[in-house]
Amino acid sequence: MNKINDLLERLFNVRLIRSAPLPKKQSVHKNMVVEFFGTSGVGKSTLCNYFIERTTVKEKILQTADLVPYVRDKRVKLIGIYDALLSAKIDEVAAAPYAGFQKFNHIIYCHNVISIACMIKKYLNDKIVILDEGLFQMFGRQIQKLEDDPQLQELFDKTILIHCTASTDFIYNNIQKRAENEKIVQLFHQNQNKEELYRLVEKNVADINSFVQQLKKKGVAILEINTENLLSHNHELIEKYLETQIASSLCSSQQCPTIGG
Repeated sequence: MNKINDLLERLFNVRLIRSAPLPKKQSVHKNMVVEFFGTSGVGKSTLCNYFIERTTVKEKILQTADLVPYVRDKRVKLIGIYDALLSAKIDEVAAAPYAGFQKFNHIIYCHNVISIACMIKKYLNDKIVILDEGLFQMFGRQIQKLEDDPQLQELFDKTILIHCTASTDFIYNNIQKRAENEKIVQLFHQNQNKEELYRLVEKNVADINSFVQQLKKKGVAILEINTENLLSHNHELIEKYLETQIASSLCSSQQCPTIGG
């Protein structure tokens, strides 16, 4: 069975047996979710990694890699808004003009993302979870379509979005450099000539900006960061913002996570 699981995991990132026991469900939730969010190529992963390496968070933070082992065997039961979002995402992927294996891999990835989001809300307590490509990044269109669903408030509560922004030229050049230097081309960037790619970047930036405005109206805490600035400068801005947000939303007890000295 282990060999089969190792093969399945290597090929499809799925397993047939438990990989880690789930924590017990919590009755009190004081987690803070911090998601770095922005269009592909804006530099959110670079900024996220820089922040994690240098943050002064006292409480042990959790990252995506810490939570993936709990959700690989699909034992986090998706109910309510989480199930609705995943169903809508599957419909979108099924209609996309990609090969079957690409669709399958993308759905598995999205399932992990939504399972992690559900796990944070249902099973964890007193944690700061830092996400790169989290729920709002992967399910943005689905969240927008369900904007009047009252269940969305569960996703918004104790969530901070670090909205990474930059000029279209900066993002476009980053994508080109990544393709040339690392030979990495995102699925939705493939088969695009330079003019088409530039227009796609423009559209993605406009779509995300519109989504951000919608989220602000819903009361979601959002910090806008220009990734063209120095990493050290942006790190300082994020650190100060999180310190303020955590102090105001989580410090109802002496057990709350803290940032800073």
